[in-house]
Amino acid sequence: MGAGILVTRSHSLWDLNKMLRYTQTFEFSKPMLTLLLAVALAAGPIGIAAAAGASPVNIVVSPGTDRAYRYVSLDNGLTAVLVSDPNTDKAAASLEVAIGAGSDPRERAGMAHFLEHMLFLGTQPFPQPGEYQQFLTTHGGSSNAYTAYEQTNYHFDVDADQLAPALDRFAAFFVSPLFTDDLVERERNAVHSEYTAKIKEDGRRYFDALKQVVNPEHPFSKFTVGNLDTLSGDNLADEVRQFWTQHYSANLMTLGVVGREPLDSLERMVRERFSAIEDRRLTRQVVLEPMFTEQALGHTLAVQNLRDRRSLTLIFPTREIGTLYRTKPTSYIGSLVGHEGEGSLYSLLRQRGWAEGLSAGQGIANKDGATFMVGIELTPRGAEHRDQIIELVFEHIALIDRRGINHWRHREQGQILATEFRFLSDAPAQRHAMALASALTRYAPEDVMRGPFAWDQYDPDMIDTILGSLTPDNLLLSYSAPDVDGDLNSPWYDTPYSLTPIEPERLSRWTRARGVTQSFSTDLPSANPFVASAFDLESQSGHAGDTPDLLIQADNHQHWHLQDRQFLKPRADIYLRLATPAANATAQQSVATRIITRLIEEELNTQTYPARIAGLGFDVYRTLSGISLVAKGYSETVPKLASLVANAAADPQVDARAFELIQADMIRELKDQALDAPYEQLMQALPVALIDGYWSTADQLAAAEAITLTDVEMVWRRLLAESRVDVMTHGNLTDQQARVIADDLVQILRPASDAPAYDLPGVNQRFADGDRLASTIDHNDNAWLAYLPATDESSQSEALYRVLGQVIKTPFYTRLRTEQQLGYIVFAGYMPLISQPGLVFVVQSPETTPNDIELAAEAFWAEFSERTETMTMADFERFKAAVLTGLTEEDPNLSARSQRLWNTIGLQDAEFQRRGQVIQAVSDLRLESLRGLMQRLASGEGRLTITTVDDAVAAKSAQAR
Repeated sequence: MGAGILVTRSHSLWDLNKMLRYTQTFEFSKPMLTLLLAVALAAGPIGIAAAAGASPVNIVVSPGTDRAYRYVSLDNGLTAVLVSDPNTDKAAASLEVAIGAGSDPRERAGMAHFLEHMLFLGTQPFPQPGEYQQFLTTHGGSSNAYTAYEQTNYHFDVDADQLAPALDRFAAFFVSPLFTDDLVERERNAVHSEYTAKIKEDGRRYFDALKQVVNPEHPFSKFTVGNLDTLSGDNLADEVRQFWTQHYSANLMTLGVVGREPLDSLERMVRERFSAIEDRRLTRQVVLEPMFTEQALGHTLAVQNLRDRRSLTLIFPTREIGTLYRTKPTSYIGSLVGHEGEGSLYSLLRQRGWAEGLSAGQGIANKDGATFMVGIELTPRGAEHRDQIIELVFEHIALIDRRGINHWRHREQGQILATEFRFLSDAPAQRHAMALASALTRYAPEDVMRGPFAWDQYDPDMIDTILGSLTPDNLLLSYSAPDVDGDLNSPWYDTPYSLTPIEPERLSRWTRARGVTQSFSTDLPSANPFVASAFDLESQSGHAGDTPDLLIQADNHQHWHLQDRQFLKPRADIYLRLATPAANATAQQSVATRIITRLIEEELNTQTYPARIAGLGFDVYRTLSGISLVAKGYSETVPKLASLVANAAADPQVDARAFELIQADMIRELKDQALDAPYEQLMQALPVALIDGYWSTADQLAAAEAITLTDVEMVWRRLLAESRVDVMTHGNLTDQQARVIADDLVQILRPASDAPAYDLPGVNQRFADGDRLASTIDHNDNAWLAYLPATDESSQSEALYRVLGQVIKTPFYTRLRTEQQLGYIVFAGYMPLISQPGLVFVVQSPETTPNDIELAAEAFWAEFSERTETMTMADFERFKAAVLTGLTEEDPNLSARSQRLWNTIGLQDAEFQRRGQVIQAVSDLRLESLRGLMQRLASGEGRLTITTVDDAVAAKSAQAR
């Protein structure tokens, strides 16, 4: 957990990045991922480069990829990166427009977001509102879009042989959208539903308050989602057309395309379709007003949370850093402020019981305003010591100022990133297309792949300049907690908040801390001993298949191994499982097991942090069958990390202070689940209702509040005494090397000689036809969920449910969401519970009652059952082909394959046969079987419904259960 830069522990920084909707596409250990996220944000937008006719651009690509790349610039100003991957199962495209919510008219908050919605609802060549989604679904694809402050991104993926017709539909969004009047009115309700669905999210509530401190003349101060009030009026259709005309132009668009075709063919596809987009010769919005005025600085913004979380955030306005992606001064500083190793600021705060997380790095990274942020997630005890914590932050910044600007540190981080880039794994097609479309606005064209990893220019003066802005007189301080009593309320999310000047004596104390020159309370990290240096690939041994061999099968442990022959990178993944029924037999044991996983992480955090910065990573998590331990990274060093993790798991010594912090945090988490979105709470209730031994939130909360340190120690010792051990090794390891690693790990964990057998729980069938469960949820929205489990776990049932899920998901969405506007959150499809196939249908609505949602769903099912009676064999075969594409899709990288294989072992398919059996069953599936399942769904037989209700109905439902 955690990282040196932009760690996800502090809600304010993490939620900021969610709000900005930046998408990172490459896979790393968590510290490396957050490091690169900060680096990418630090790059910022630098403009769309290279006009038509410019010299050819040679994109710097990772030596670890076999994909071919080409940069193209169309005559209308649109620029694109094309990626040819002959082995891809999916093609994808993403188009980014350099216009976002910051361009909304003052009188039309949410217009850019509303336009994003409207482009999905019909174009001149494809006028039907759901045609685009239906085409993609029929051909194994998906689509989405997001509106950020400075940009709007649209993206899709589809079966690789359907790229050309998918691009026909996609390009029409930007050439000839319809903006049909009745759909404009309808989609207002969808935007409003999106607004109300998230009105209790603390991240949105916090930023609504923060925007009241932003300079009102700056566009970042605006409400950006939109609702029925801001999108009202008779002329909305004309206004959205006008906004599209005034802001969407080819010269402000960037495109990423990934396909199986050669580059020449991809370029022809793009030129033929996207050259028709009009070049209106528009320019990006230029904002001269500062994001924060001098009057806003020197204040504390206190914001009331709904969740039981306390966050302290130091916000420092800085210069724009978009042109500094090769230097990365904010990333450099953030890595030293946010370090979690021995002697770090975080480790000191954690030792004192004051912090649960710390993040540091670029916060807002817009071309018209940027900030550096330090975010600390506080314990209740830490909330009482905020001034001391701030003093320590400034003292640590002073330490960096005095001793932290070193060429060797910059060179070490550059080496780590260069190594990551050298052995970069290919990202899935859609995520890669999105990253490329975005990268074209952030980096020079030749650096669209290398930009996040470029750290090749050491500029101590710029680092010093940024450090010079991290002072008390340039500070906006924010604190969020549930006990904040605000004297003001934010306008859109009704968030109580207050804004008060920081007292002069406090500022003076922090200024003195910022000026400290010796006797520091913290320390800076030394040279990282985990930086890898050996990258040789091992000679091949063992079998040449794509599933692991069972090298060892003993009474108390098993070891599977697969030497990688496809990705050919010096990486390896090591998985272990302590498997025993004792991990989940009671609610108390389940909670104790969760606490144990966190205690292991707590013990390892400080000593393994340098390893995680160097591209290694570990994870510890509870499953229904026990505890999984995972170590990933370079094959040279990952065995050492795996041994550290195993030793921590094998030593049931519980630190009282750590237990107290973890228990309190878990209780807060469980209580906060009552604030999850209504549909999320219904999804959580589903496995509780259908899986024996799946403990409810109430059961877990009662156990967490009652559990003691002694209870946890007893469960931990029992886990070790009764567990069998499963091991899987995968990657750049020979059979012999893997055996040595597994033997060492088994010796550490000492599995029980008489470990009891363990069978996964099944899905029960105790609910009669048409049964309903009700849940009381404190939210303005209603929610409804229906679930149809299969009657068995056979591969034939899985094939049938997968195909019907593929057939029905888009029509269900189109009818209930697009046409009937029952809610913003509407989805359906295949969803198994453990090994049991099933179909799920979900709607969350701000207005419609659960009963009316169900009536609409039943009417749809009845009509759709009739439609399946007339379905052609050609359509049926296309849906089957889409399912088969998903089942046979190649793993994009080593870690994805490792996770799939480990999940397969966890589902007790040790022979790895289920996937092939389901593929065969889909191929053999008959249309008559699909019609029969659709009739069963429409009849209500075996279907479970869970809804939100008022207190009286919920009490009656609970009594019935």
